[in-house]
Parts: sequence; C-alpha cells; structure tokens
Amino acid sequence: MTTGSQWARPSPTGRQRRRDLAVGVLLTAGVAVSTLLSRSAGIDPGSLRPGQGEELAWALAVGLPLCFRRAFR
Repeated sequence: MTTGSQWARPSPTGRQRRRDLAVGVLLTAGVAVSTLLSRSAGIDPGSLRPGQGEELAWALAVGLPLCFRRAFR
C-alpha cells in the first residue's frame, strides 16, 4: 500500500486525450455557433455587447484549454 507522498497520478491514456480533444472542440464549436446564431437572430443581451470577433475569441479562450486539461499535470 502506498502513502499519499508516494502516489503519482498516472499519465492519461491515448483514449482520454482524444476524448478531451473532442470535448474541447465540440464545446468551442457549439459556443461559436451559438454566438453566430444569436447575432443573426438579432438577440441583444444589452447595449454593452462586445464585437463578434471578441465573442468568438472568448469562445476559443474558454473551450480550447479543455483539449489539453490532462496533458499538463
């Protein structure tokens, strides 16, 4: 039996890395499509709405790190 100081988290498997990549890409694509659809439908959440480029940049900034969440430990 190992103690807490001896235990090391195992490296992610190839399957886990592929799943992380798929989740990150799908989430990012979903947020980007949602942003584009809300703009084309004229949905305005307020007068201080950022530009479309900024909204898409935020979608990338939030979604893409999920692709690499287990790569670095």
